Amino acid sequence: MATETDKLEPRELWDIFFQICNIPHPSGHEEAICDFLFKKAAAAGLAARKDKNNNLLIVKPASKGREQAKTVILQSHLDMVPQKDEDHEFDFKTDPIKPRLDGEWLCAEKTCLGADNGIGIAAAMAIMLDDKLLHGPLRALFTTEEETGLAGAKKLAKDFLEGDILLNLDSENENIIYVGCAGGTSLSSDFMIEWTEPHPGFKAYKIEVSGLPGGHSGCDIHKNRGNAIKLLVDLLKNVSEVIELQISMLDGGTLDNVIPSGAFAIVTLPEEESEVLIEATRMFASGARAQYDYKHPIMEVAESWYTPTKVWTGAFAKKVLNVLAECPHGVIAMSRSMPGIVKTSNNLAVLETSMNKLRVKNSQRSFYADDLEELTNRISDLFDNAGALSYIESEYPGWAPNNDSEIAAIVSEVYEDAGKKADKKVIHAGLECGIISSLSPKLDMISLGPTIINPHSPAERVNIRSVKNFYNHIRAILQRIK
Repeated sequence: MATETDKLEPRELWDIFFQICNIPHPSGHEEAICDFLFKKAAAAGLAARKDKNNNLLIVKPASKGREQAKTVILQSHLDMVPQKDEDHEFDFKTDPIKPRLDGEWLCAEKTCLGADNGIGIAAAMAIMLDDKLLHGPLRALFTTEEETGLAGAKKLAKDFLEGDILLNLDSENENIIYVGCAGGTSLSSDFMIEWTEPHPGFKAYKIEVSGLPGGHSGCDIHKNRGNAIKLLVDLLKNVSEVIELQISMLDGGTLDNVIPSGAFAIVTLPEEESEVLIEATRMFASGARAQYDYKHPIMEVAESWYTPTKVWTGAFAKKVLNVLAECPHGVIAMSRSMPGIVKTSNNLAVLETSMNKLRVKNSQRSFYADDLEELTNRISDLFDNAGALSYIESEYPGWAPNNDSEIAAIVSEVYEDAGKKADKKVIHAGLECGIISSLSPKLDMISLGPTIINPHSPAERVNIRSVKNFYNHIRAILQRIK
């Protein structure tokens, strides 16, 4: 049965993208999508090989007469960020994404769409399967675990990067070509929880913050979207000054590259004080909504479905709340040399309470290695001085702009010929170009993509017209490279 999405153009790209949507591929689970692309390449007679990390390389010979042209690598990542509406039942390891049209946009039903980087994958694969396009030697490189620290790119063998030019297809604005990106560090801090028994007669309640927009911790960090962890911590600190409460659990956020949209705490307190807690939460929520100019956040208090057998000691709870309140979140500094661009930032990203441990995850970004190191050390010292053990889980370098880039000049010409102006910018987010440039410094690189808004959130959507323009730009660029 034909659907509205069957009318989308270019058909060859959208067919592949919708097949990708049917294959679960969150970070760390890319084997199925890797196999899908591998078999598609083999069926077309293209040489393909994958490494033990499921990074995939597909090679296509040059068109007749274009054998001497420079070798171009089309590069995308295979994984997607698994984010969904909090009330939506969905398993990203087994369930297919359900795309739907919304006017000029394509989005998904209550989950991330995976246009980041599914559209890039589909575009590269459609190019590789096109027998009519004139081009030089082509390679398509698909990497894994980009969204969790660019892990796949870090493990690439150098022969996967043999080429002259690399087109990274992982940007999110069709009118911008990126020539540089920030480096990043993912820092974890572990507290060993100090437990005690709950006071007799205390009842358990769940305090929950939800409904914040969340978003990409690089692209959206300057947008004053609020941080559910920060809001919950501020609420708990304020309430604890008025009534006696004991904490048994503190959880929030999902991934270090996602601004936390939800968080919750399990607390115990005297039942007669529950109305004070509810009213304090209501007033705090009203103030937060005014501050962030949203209908949200939603802040609710409900009687917990269980009463904990142990709670944090008062001293431990106070120490944790103080250090979380002191931990910076958001823009640390704006760039002076690049007006309007965030230079350095931190995302207080995740809280995880386990049997004996509280884990706090922060994500730092900066264009400058010294600033990145200084901020990471500052946050590490903050937590370690409060009794935590901090360690770096992952880090990646930035990508310095090349003022003499040949491919940047070619892309600009292609855009101008199409009646558009391509703004050359840097992005306060991690691109695999940083890793790849460190592994293969001679590669001339550029990053481009269609227009995607709200990546890393259930509100993700891609502009349909921009996808067609993006695909046509790639084709024109390949035909112009000599």
